[in-house]
Amino acid sequence: MPISDGLWIASDVGLILGDVEFIDKAGREVARAVRQYSPEVIVTAEAKAVAMAYEVARGLGHERFVVIRKSIKGYMRGYITESVKSITTRGLQVLVLTEEDAKLIRGGRVCLFDDVVSTGDTMKALERLIRRASGDVVCEACI
Repeated sequence: MPISDGLWIASDVGLILGDVEFIDKAGREVARAVRQYSPEVIVTAEAKAVAMAYEVARGLGHERFVVIRKSIKGYMRGYITESVKSITTRGLQVLVLTEEDAKLIRGGRVCLFDDVVSTGDTMKALERLIRRASGDVVCEACI
């Protein structure tokens, strides 16, 4: 997919967001790959990776997974934020971890998951959020 003049990333929005068979099979493969690290919670940033993070969590037998939001909502209280400049988004992005999700992460073994990693800046920002929530990042994965 083209990001800007002369800059492309390996991403297919149609597959990642809506192809049920792809999401199912790729999610099972990612779960198989990260199982060796014994993650207790899968963490992803919204939005494209959410469906597959669900499948990864399901494949690991988890009851929940955590979605880091990209804006502060009016109902959020006690959240943690981290700023990041992603090549796929214009301008600075704010990643938001809710207090409820921070409780799930605290003291836990975390697998960070994203649909694609280009520069690694989003993953680094997610890792900073998890550390601030006292979680332990044991692995990072992407399609």
